[in-house]
Amino acid sequence: GAPLRIDRVELSLNTATGVGGGIFVAPGGQLYSDYVPEDFPRFADNRAADGRSIFYDGSVISFLRSGSFVGHQPSVGSAIVTVTGGAQLNARGLTFSGNHGTALVAVDGAGSGVLLRNASIAGNDMSGLVHSRDGISNVVVLASAVDETERLFMVGEPALSALPAVSTLPVFDCVVTRHASSLSGMPPGTDLSGVLIADPRFVSPATGDLHVYAGSPVVDRCSGMPGSDGSDFDGQGRGRDDLAAPHPPR
Repeated sequence: GAPLRIDRVELSLNTATGVGGGIFVAPGGQLYSDYVPEDFPRFADNRAADGRSIFYDGSVISFLRSGSFVGHQPSVGSAIVTVTGGAQLNARGLTFSGNHGTALVAVDGAGSGVLLRNASIAGNDMSGLVHSRDGISNVVVLASAVDETERLFMVGEPALSALPAVSTLPVFDCVVTRHASSLSGMPPGTDLSGVLIADPRFVSPATGDLHVYAGSPVVDRCSGMPGSDGSDFDGQGRGRDDLAAPHPPR
């Protein structure tokens, strides 16, 4: 049941023969980060068979207040963050850029779930972004901005010819995604009324700068979204309803 707090750290180029190349959170453990402007945890190119940077297994609810996941290379494992065995991850203000592989976040197992809030996702090359391996885990994405052509939500393992039935529909609300293709493959009945197809206008996805320019459709959007707390992922003091970090116009 020991908690581990990670702030002002970088975990990069670590390798595990099994799971959890960066951090393995065992059953009962808890991992959390606080909000530190411009000094949040950074995970880069960690390697493992699964959970390349973080593997949660049967943990209590863990809270990541900020974090950056970058540069994970292909053919060196599955998901970058894996949540399984009844673990639950409540994450706010994460950024994902320059990653390659199967999924950014994968979740499976009864009682397991992931909540992504105020996430910024661009410049990745993945089979899917959020991956429910069994179709029963809870996946919620709120107030987030995406610039990817890959599917935002994926069910089952890509190699399976028969995909599992989806008994728990994903939830997407106040999400801006640039490409309509990212919404393909959604389970029937998924409510996409809270998804806007528009360019988030990230500054430079290729270099990992996921601030947005003034005039981006994510700014001053989602008024009243539960959980918006008045600050962006790097402390630039966005309005309560903004999705990503404002940036001077160019």
